[in-house]
Formats: sequence, structure tokens, C-alpha cells
Amino acid sequence: MIQDIKPIVTWSDDWVTGIKIIDDDHRHLVDLIQKLFHSMMTEKGTTFIRTIFVELINYTNTHFNREERMFKKYGFDELDRHKILHEQLVEQVLAKGKHILNKGRQKDLSFELLDFFKDWLENHIIKEDLKFKTFLIKNNIQV
Repeated sequence: MIQDIKPIVTWSDDWVTGIKIIDDDHRHLVDLIQKLFHSMMTEKGTTFIRTIFVELINYTNTHFNREERMFKKYGFDELDRHKILHEQLVEQVLAKGKHILNKGRQKDLSFELLDFFKDWLENHIIKEDLKFKTFLIKNNIQV
């Protein structure tokens, strides 16, 4: 039963940046990762899994672009470094997900990719995105 499947990742209030659009993006990314996990656990099928995977990649790019524009607008001094981290993530995900998109569902790779997304989301928000929150507070900037 789907309701009995424990979430792979759940939102934590520790991840709140206080910037509504960024927090909403992060929550949506958590939801997409969870949706991908559920589809794999319930064996929804390759086409469904690919669709969610592509949605996750596209939304991640949308989020990164939004975040980078905001960082630039407010003069965040770690913008260039943050952009490199975003580019690396996209490269890693596309490399890991290539088999899912091109060769059908490969369960082990799919779960490895899910773990990667989960770890990245948790660590990137905590270690990197919250630096922007600190920057805004330090510089008394209201968003």
C-alpha cells in the first residue's frame, strides 16, 4: 500500500531560508524526489519514472536560474562559486540518469540517483543556500 511507504526525504524547517520563492522551490523539489521514489517503489513503469525524472531535472534548472538571478540582484559574494556547484550537480545527475532516460528503468541506478538527489538536496540547502540567508541578515537586506 502506497501510504505505508516511508518517505525517502521529508521537508525540514531547518532548511527555511525565509525567502518564500526559494523555500517553495525547495519544498517542490522534495515533493518531486518523493514522487520519483514512490513511483519506483510501486513499480509505476519506465515511462512514468522517466517523466518524473525529466520534471525533476527541469524544475531543478528553473530553481537554479531563479536562485542565481536573486543572488546576482542582491550582490551575493559567493554567486560564482554557487553557479559552479549548480553546474556540477546538473552534470552529475545527467550522467547518472542517462541510463534511465536512454535504456529504460534500471532499479539499482535509479535508487542510486534518488540517494544522490536526497543527499544533494539536504546538504546543498544546509551548507550552501543557507549562506545566502546569512548574507542577507548580515547586510540587513529584506527580500
